[in-house]
Amino acid sequence: MKIPRTAIKVGDNEYKFPCPKCGHENHYYNIKKGVSYCHRASCHYTFHDVDYSPVEIKEEPKEKKLSIHFPSDSVPIKYDKKVIEALQSRNISLETAIKYKLRSWRDYIQIPVYHKCKMVNLVQRKINRKETGKKIFSSVPHKERYLYIKGVSTTDYLFNWDDIAQTNQRGVVLIENTFNVLWFKRSFIFSLTTTFGSHLSDKQVELIRNSNVKYVLILWDQGASANKAINKLRKIGVRAENFFLRKGQPDDYNKQEIQKIIREGIHAISINKWENWITEQPLSVRYRT
Repeated sequence: MKIPRTAIKVGDNEYKFPCPKCGHENHYYNIKKGVSYCHRASCHYTFHDVDYSPVEIKEEPKEKKLSIHFPSDSVPIKYDKKVIEALQSRNISLETAIKYKLRSWRDYIQIPVYHKCKMVNLVQRKINRKETGKKIFSSVPHKERYLYIKGVSTTDYLFNWDDIAQTNQRGVVLIENTFNVLWFKRSFIFSLTTTFGSHLSDKQVELIRNSNVKYVLILWDQGASANKAINKLRKIGVRAENFFLRKGQPDDYNKQEIQKIIREGIHAISINKWENWITEQPLSVRYRT
């Protein structure tokens, strides 16, 4: 038997191609040992003395790593008065914008996402330069508001996670909106991060698992997504809780209201209660503001 041209080289001496008996993809042949093996439980087919021709074997394609960086024509926030005005309408100071390395590019505010001090994503929020105040943001059609880098997942990382991990935070608040992270000040042992939407991916769960975080408060819209996130976190031993907001959307509250809700929530669910909390069902905290 001859190794097919479609075989893929996966190691110095090992090639992968469909099993000649059952067709399963997880079938490997070691040219040094002269033995092949199918990993399918119902097959486990093994054969010897296969003819092979290295010229005909394709190397396994290497994954291309995208280099994330600011466009050459982007400028620091401090040089764009309209962007400064837009951020101030969201209670975000110039000092905070500089701290988080925000930049201005054409009609977008660029928010870099870092992981282990390396830029891994660039969230870009469109603004309307013809408007003033909050309308600079709100007048932009929903479908046009965010521009993401093609080929880069927005759910592989958590915003501001380097700071949370390096300072060994024990608790975090998960929200949807990146801008809310920029104006929120730490409250007790809790810090803020965003999942870039109301979904907690498996990779984001791993980031939390490998950190010092033991408590997570979720500030999303009401719905099944929050409960799924809670279940994922509880499976890795993290105490998780969801805030149900009466107004519906977190953005329907101003900065002071959100801070008050989170502070009251942390006080209502004291650390001692979290430590002794063993219930399997989510315990929802409802606010009537």
